[in-house]
Amino acid sequence: MYDGWRSKHDVDLEWVNKTNDFMEATFGDAPAYVQLKCPCARCDNRRAANKEKMGLHLFNNGWTQNYHVWTYHGEVQRVREEV
Repeated sequence: MYDGWRSKHDVDLEWVNKTNDFMEATFGDAPAYVQLKCPCARCDNRRAANKEKMGLHLFNNGWTQNYHVWTYHGEVQRVREEV
């Protein structure tokens, strides 16, 4: 998902599909006014956006680097168990 965006004019289909899957998993059927931290490279999970605005941000700016565990979007970071 992070590799398929080179610029807003150069995006591959796999990136689009995975980004759409992320948006659906994150927002689901939430009302349009719901805002969550935007993971685009410009907002870097610091500013909130609704689903429409976040989609535009991701398309225009790409993903923030190294955001592989979606801690701001419902995924929990696993704690490593002691061996």
